[in-house]
Amino acid sequence: MNLPPEDLYCACLESGADRALGARGRFRITIPRWRSIPSARKHGIADEDIAHGLRHALAIDDQDEDTRLYLGPSRSADLLGVVTIVRDDGSELVIHAMKMRPKYRRLLPGG
Repeated sequence: MNLPPEDLYCACLESGADRALGARGRFRITIPRWRSIPSARKHGIADEDIAHGLRHALAIDDQDEDTRLYLGPSRSADLLGVVTIVRDDGSELVIHAMKMRPKYRRLLPGG
């Protein structure tokens, strides 16, 4: 089935990221529904790469009350940092996506 990227359901599969996140973050198995806003594409990351990064997230970090950082690979295996806002209905709005910054490597398994 060919769904547009904003309607994809992304599964974050358990990969040991719970241990990598330590006390600050919490790892969970979720299947969030997500949409993106135009500013999420500011750094030229395609929707398909955002979807791939969310679906194959290696680490998830709850940053603030309502924002979440996903670290996962693009389709070409470049590591991405994708920031979402968690909405009241449980869906997530992608507000930022770019190549992962080195400072987040500590959140990855074995980082």
